[in-house]
This record gives sequence, C-alpha cells and structure tokens, in this order.
Amino acid sequence: MRRSGYHGSYYLNRDFKEAGPYRNSLFDQDFRNSKIDGYLSTLQLGLMLDKRDNEAAPTTGYWLEGSVRGATRFIGSDWDYLGANLSARFYWPVDKGHRLVVASQTILDNIIGDLPYDAMSRVGGSAYLNDLNAFGGQYIGRGIRDQMFVGRLKAIEQLELRYNFYDFNLGTQNFALTGALFGDLGVASWDLSKLSRDLQSIHSGFGGGLRINWNKTFVIRADLALSPTENYSPRFYLVVGNIF
Repeated sequence: MRRSGYHGSYYLNRDFKEAGPYRNSLFDQDFRNSKIDGYLSTLQLGLMLDKRDNEAAPTTGYWLEGSVRGATRFIGSDWDYLGANLSARFYWPVDKGHRLVVASQTILDNIIGDLPYDAMSRVGGSAYLNDLNAFGGQYIGRGIRDQMFVGRLKAIEQLELRYNFYDFNLGTQNFALTGALFGDLGVASWDLSKLSRDLQSIHSGFGGGLRINWNKTFVIRADLALSPTENYSPRFYLVVGNIF
C-alpha cells in the first residue's frame, strides 16, 4: 500500500508581551541564533504492508512501513529538511484463543537539515500525520514528560504483554477488557556528531494499564507509567486508541 500526505504548521514562539523564547531559558540558549518563527510545509511519501488481523487491537500478524518526508522553500516552507523512517510492528499470540499477545513496535527515524524544535520531536511515517512525539509522552516514552529527549536521530523499541481477560455485552454492543504490561526504550541524538555519546544513555519507561475494546473497532487506553528519569514519579494517561 502506498501512502502520501501533507502536513503544515505555523510556529509563533512568543507570549503577549514579547517575541521569541524567554530570555536566558534553555530554549533561548539552544535556539538563540536559529529561525524559530515561520511556516513548516512538509510532504510525505511511504510504502506500507499491513498483515494484522484487526487494526484497532491486533492479536496476530505484522505491519511494516518505510517513508521519506521533507520540506523546502519550493512548497512554501521556511525550513529545509529531509527525513526518513522505518517502522515495524509485530504481534505474537501465546495461546490458541489469542487472548494473551506479545506486541512489539520498533522505530528508526533520521532527519537531515533544520526544522523547529517541536517538529524535530516527531517521528516520521504515518505516525507523523498523527503528531506522535518522541522521546517522552503518552505515546512513545511513557513515564517521561512530553518532548523530554529530542534529536534528529531516534531509535525506539516498545513492548507490550496484553491479556484479554473479560468479554461482555451491553445490549447489542460488545466489549472486551484487556490488561497490559509495557516497556518503552529509546535513544534520541541531536545529530551524528553526538551519537556515540547519546548511545550511552538509553531512556526507559514502564508500567501497566487497561484497554477497553468496543465492538473491536474503538479502544480506550488507560496507562500508569514510571521512569527512572523522572525519579519513578507516576504518570497517568487516558487516550483513545492503542499506540500500535
């Protein structure tokens, strides 16, 4: 399956009193001499292979994707960059009834060029159109605050052990309750020159949660996550949809 898309965002870094980041903030120190306001116009093209048994809550199969994305002044962008992404999701049922499932997601993402800090935190592929950030947050890096670790190079691994422990009906509607244990691992490096240093720090988060599957098409996810990066301070997420 081929997939293409367009993503446009306008960045305006200021409050009501003054333009730009707060003076002497970490953001100001890192981006003082960079362009921070403007329009980011991104085109994306990718190939996807989907062999899952169910899109909302898969129990077997796999999903593979490779994509490229980029921005240039020829399509109205104030930044120029090129990005590439490889993503893979696998689902292994442990029992014949597919009630206990091991699920895995692996993401490799690389960016060349300049773009806003917020855009640099996003992973590519179809996830880019869904505004998934890494590393840290409710989707990638659970237990760590949003956009805690950002870089042009990203390597991410997520594992979940899912157990469908109860099914019931309310009228004509079917519901399934699934418990999950999970772990997120990732490395984010600013660029190739800092990769060897950043590889020494693998960021992690782990926890457990509950999935409510409604008619096998709509999932509500509740996760409680911890991370040594945050001194094991618990973080709770209530989100529509599985991450993968």
